[in-house]
Amino acid sequence: MPDPKVTITTLSWNRKVHTLEWLESLSRLEYPNYDVLVVDNGSTDGSVDAIRSKFPAAKVVENGENLGYARGFNVAMTHAFADGADWVLIMNNDAVIDPEAVRALVDVGERDASVGFVSGKVFHYWRPEEIQTIGTTTHRFLVAGPQIGSGELDHGQYDEIVERELTDDVFLLVRSTVFSKLGGYDEDFAYYGHENVDWCLRIRDAGFKIMYAPAAKLWHKGRTGGAWTAFYLFHQTRNDYVLVAKHLLRPKAFVSAALMALWYQPKWMLLRVRPTKFSQMKAYLRGQFEGMRWLLRHPKKRNAVSAAAPAPASGSANVS
Repeated sequence: MPDPKVTITTLSWNRKVHTLEWLESLSRLEYPNYDVLVVDNGSTDGSVDAIRSKFPAAKVVENGENLGYARGFNVAMTHAFADGADWVLIMNNDAVIDPEAVRALVDVGERDASVGFVSGKVFHYWRPEEIQTIGTTTHRFLVAGPQIGSGELDHGQYDEIVERELTDDVFLLVRSTVFSKLGGYDEDFAYYGHENVDWCLRIRDAGFKIMYAPAAKLWHKGRTGGAWTAFYLFHQTRNDYVLVAKHLLRPKAFVSAALMALWYQPKWMLLRVRPTKFSQMKAYLRGQFEGMRWLLRHPKKRNAVSAAAPAPASGSANVS
């Protein structure tokens, strides 16, 4: 059988240097049947021209505006699967990938038709032997818990192919049937936080498996876009409440919201943000308010089906 077609895709928004390094790492892949799709969310730093000049084989979709993470990748998957991809590999553009990673991901995914997602071993770019994540734990009240393996040096302790309950999407191989049956990211999580957790829970509810392929390796920079900005803090705080609203029954969701407001989120803020910085504190408090309001207005629903973003209408995106 021929190797299944993989479309490798990322979002680009004013991080030209990172995107070009990402593309350079893809040029060394040993997998024979893949193409590359970059979705540009309205960059103004010359990213699109640089990509077309240095990597003419890569396809570029220009959205013309910043559609955010969830909708941007939904656009990417709509194009990729319509173009015949069997799998789409979602990747952050501030990362470089091991030449054998795509083969390792596909080999695990193709073992079982019920496998919907496959991810691998993510290392810190600046500390190449230190694990960033190999999956995500669940949490009784927050739904998503800490990253597995975070901060550990790799000594082969996570070299077994296993099924995961949740996984990060720094790089995530997605089967075409997942997208056709369930759609992509839920666009209620437009920016920063939990879109991957929600999607993992939905595909598991639908009977798909999430697998971890330890031979698939990637090195991720992270926080290259100002992670602790007011914009980030607002959406991350808000999305905590959106996640529990969608995946916990009302009584438990309210208990979780109270614990988040009084303990988990203040602790998180104190570890990462200067409380004296007014813009950050304002964004954090606004995120709490908007998140609680979202919880009150939306009764729990499992999101059994979340429609993928439709293909861009004529003239809404430039594809080349």
